Amino acid sequence: MSLPKSNALLPRFAPRHFVAATAAAVVTAAQLLWAAPDAPVADPDASALSYLLVACLCASVMTLVWLALLRSRRVAARTAVVVMSLAAYWLLLNYGEFMVRVAAWSTFDSTSVALHVLAASALPVAVCATVLLFFVSRVLRG
Repeated sequence: MSLPKSNALLPRFAPRHFVAATAAAVVTAAQLLWAAPDAPVADPDASALSYLLVACLCASVMTLVWLALLRSRRVAARTAVVVMSLAAYWLLLNYGEFMVRVAAWSTFDSTSVALHVLAASALPVAVCATVLLFFVSRVLRG
C-alpha cells in the first residue's frame, strides 16, 4: 500500500528563488557595511559585522521563506513583501550596530537612538532596497 503523492503543502523552490536569496545576501552585506557607524566597538563579539555571514544567511532564508509562502502570481506583490521585510531586518541590524558602536560609549534615550538609526540608515536602506526591488522583480519575472 503506497502513500498518496500530494505535495500541495510542501513549498516549491525554483532556481529563481535561490538567485533572489543570493542577491538578498549580497545586498544585506553591502547595506550593513555601508550603514555601520565609524566608531570603535565596545564589545566586538556583539557587533553585527563580526557575524556578517550569519546575518546574510538569515536574509537568504527569509527571502526563500517569503517566496515559498507567497504563492501569488503577482510578482510585484511578492517582491514588495520580500524587500519590505528585508528593509525592516536591515533597520534592526543597524540598530544593533549603533547600540554596540555609539550608544555603548555615551548616554542615549530610546527616542534619540531611534532617530539616529533612522537618519543614518535612510540612504543605505533606500538605495539597497531599490536595487534589490528591481533585481528580484526582474529575476522572478524570468
